[in-house]
Amino acid sequence: MKERIITYEIKIETFKDNDNNGIGDFKGLSSKLDYFKYLNINYLFINDILKQYENVNSLESANQRFGSLDEFIELTKLFNTNKVQITPIIDLTEIKQSYINWKNMMRLYSDDFDTTKEIEWNTLYSKYVLNNDIQPNERITDLANFILYFDKVINFYNECGVKSFVLKNFEFLIPNTKKQKSLSKLEDIYKMIKRLNPDAKVILNPSVFNKTLFKKMIKSKAKVVDYLYINSFTTIGIDKQMPYANKTIFNFKEITNEIKFLYYSPKYIICLGSDNYGRIQSMWGCEKAFLEESTKALISLLFAGKSSIGMYYGDELGMTKTYHINLHKNEKKNNEEKRFYQSKKIPYATYEQAKKYQSPESSYALMSWSDGKNSGFGDSNNYYFSYADNVAKNNVELQKIIKNSPLNYFIQLTEIINNEKLSNNFDKSRVLVKKSNHKRVVLIKRKYKKITLYFALNLADKPKRFKKCHGYQILASNNGDKIYEGNVNMLEPYESILFIKEFSKAN
Repeated sequence: MKERIITYEIKIETFKDNDNNGIGDFKGLSSKLDYFKYLNINYLFINDILKQYENVNSLESANQRFGSLDEFIELTKLFNTNKVQITPIIDLTEIKQSYINWKNMMRLYSDDFDTTKEIEWNTLYSKYVLNNDIQPNERITDLANFILYFDKVINFYNECGVKSFVLKNFEFLIPNTKKQKSLSKLEDIYKMIKRLNPDAKVILNPSVFNKTLFKKMIKSKAKVVDYLYINSFTTIGIDKQMPYANKTIFNFKEITNEIKFLYYSPKYIICLGSDNYGRIQSMWGCEKAFLEESTKALISLLFAGKSSIGMYYGDELGMTKTYHINLHKNEKKNNEEKRFYQSKKIPYATYEQAKKYQSPESSYALMSWSDGKNSGFGDSNNYYFSYADNVAKNNVELQKIIKNSPLNYFIQLTEIINNEKLSNNFDKSRVLVKKSNHKRVVLIKRKYKKITLYFALNLADKPKRFKKCHGYQILASNNGDKIYEGNVNMLEPYESILFIKEFSKAN
């Protein structure tokens, strides 16, 4: 099995609504299996389904969200059979709440739920009110309780046929001492999962970018992770204490420097989009003039290194922020927030614009399946989420039939990296990131035996020159209709070109 994988992260509630109740569900997800196969996806990242059992008193109420437990198990079986691994994202800072939700689910499904083998629940509940009160690095009882919660949640998913897990916000398990950081607790968690299923994949999702920690984890003799899922790029340049103080300008230098570090190993999964703050395309700032070009440039950036490839749903289309964000949804909370920014002398217009682009809610657009009713998501007249504001021109139905669309460009690159002749070059070649005279031009060279690949990417909205590639032929370009003549040394705005050179004995 190849180490390099392609992952795709979704929110079940915004992906596809099968029963037309306004919320995406398991059956809707099952109906889109062919789309994931079309994208060549290996792992499908979904939200923790135990969340639907939180604060509900009947199975009927719980099942109105994503669907029944039987439907989830059928979904998992179907996707496993088709070599797409259903992979829940489990936030370790909320593991106690997941455990509470699991207990509630068990209570709802059976009146004979046996708690005799567990630590006394009442004492635990009275001792801890918030999940992040659990500090496994401070007290042995805290660690024991954490392991209890984690074990029950992982066992539940294992029984449902799940073979891979994303563990989010794991850093609190690493002791914060002056001495070298210990990964022993991560090793224990890794072993717990592997004991249940030796073939299971453990994917850790850090909250912040930390080169030193990443290196240590990947190179650790005692294995602690199979892959690291890096999706914190939209947080760059944002003040976490005041995220809506201004609309953030994308820091190209910092983003490309982080990506270049990750290029050298398939153990790193690079995903540019996330629900941390907002849609990558909207924050990128090219929603109108160069939307398709910049979308394809970002896709090229993912494929240029040896790293694994991550997609946040809709980014393969260039989906932008939601058409409508209800700033008054939680009126009391929003009023407090607005007063806070006013106290910091932030004009309301500035706050409002920044929130429309950078709030997590702006990334929760309904998946753009078509330009029909509710973007093809479902037929309900009552939806909890809005569609993307560019759905009319950027949707799956339309992009499938446009030869040079971002979606088909993504497919083209997946076919190239899986090409029998070129796969060794992508899997085994060294990655050489070459210097450029321009800050927003990225040049990557890949050489293996007699084949050399050369990526040239322009991440600017202006034409840029680069060093000529003598003797190379063009294998792929995100400007598919363009006719190239001679040795190319100029890149149009957001243009990316993949060159190839094959050496013979004569060379």
